[in-house]
Parts: sequence; C-alpha cells; structure tokens
Amino acid sequence: MASSIADLAAYYSRILLITYSPIMPILLIMGIVGAILSGIIFS
Repeated sequence: MASSIADLAAYYSRILLITYSPIMPILLIMGIVGAILSGIIFS
C-alpha cells in the first residue's frame, strides 16, 4: 500500500513538473519585474 502511494506521489509530481515548467520562468520574470516596479514606486 505504501509503495503504491509513493508511486502516485511520484506520478503527480512528474505531471506537476511538466505542467508548471514552462510557466516557471514567466512567473520568475514577473516576480522580478514586480519587485523592481514596487521598488521604484515606493522609493
């Protein structure tokens, strides 16, 4: 039972990795741009 749960966890983590890997650089760039803009606005 525990091994099947581990297999499911690995399967879902792989799906999440494949799903979110194209989005992660975009989120990273948006976070950096947002931090720079908020720094400009609040400085």
